[in-house]
Amino acid sequence: MQNKPGPLYAGILAGLSGHIALDTKPSEGSITVSLEQPDPVFPLFAGMYRENGIGTLSIMNNESAEIRIVTVNFTAGNYSASLMNCGTVEVLRKRKSVDIPLYADFAPSILNFTEDGKMPGKILVSYELLGSSRTISVPVVVCVFNRNSIRWTDASALAAYVSPNAPEVLDLSKYLLGELGVVRVEIGENGLFVRGINQFCRRREEVLTVVAVGCKGDAVVRLFAFVQEFPDVLGI
Repeated sequence: MQNKPGPLYAGILAGLSGHIALDTKPSEGSITVSLEQPDPVFPLFAGMYRENGIGTLSIMNNESAEIRIVTVNFTAGNYSASLMNCGTVEVLRKRKSVDIPLYADFAPSILNFTEDGKMPGKILVSYELLGSSRTISVPVVVCVFNRNSIRWTDASALAAYVSPNAPEVLDLSKYLLGELGVVRVEIGENGLFVRGINQFCRRREEVLTVVAVGCKGDAVVRLFAFVQEFPDVLGI
């Protein structure tokens, strides 16, 4: 099931703001589940969602008493390689809620999203109420980018488009590392960031090509994010 939920239709993602909030109702029992998804899923990085949440699930206990051993799992049908455990809460008091990250074990079929779209999913919540075991199934809709979308601020993703063995990359990498790599204690990450901006202004065309390959660290990611957000300031 694929629809176009946003302005991005193909190519590489330059940026995104806002969030997606989806409210759901259980098929049985008295538990409410809501999903807040800040960004759609990136199919290219499907593997990272086993350890990095797609969004946040809010589990509300509307039962007549506290519930125990609340276990939350997620599956997206054919888009899932396996049922993914999102977490377990020992005790959830009556009329209280708890937030749990939504993890997923996606299958290669997620790469079938050639356009921005949505996938149906299912939240399975099992718990004990007054000594009785219960399980509810909650349908959710997960928004997904097309398979070619990436973040410009993701250095590892950018590196996939650049050959680290290209002569131009090796030459400029040495130059950048010479300028940015010798970090004295008194300079720190912020000083390194400012120095990177200065060097970018001097050799901006080449830096765009190799910043993801020749340098590592938080300062470089911040530098690239700055470049993308303020291109007019840097004259590009």
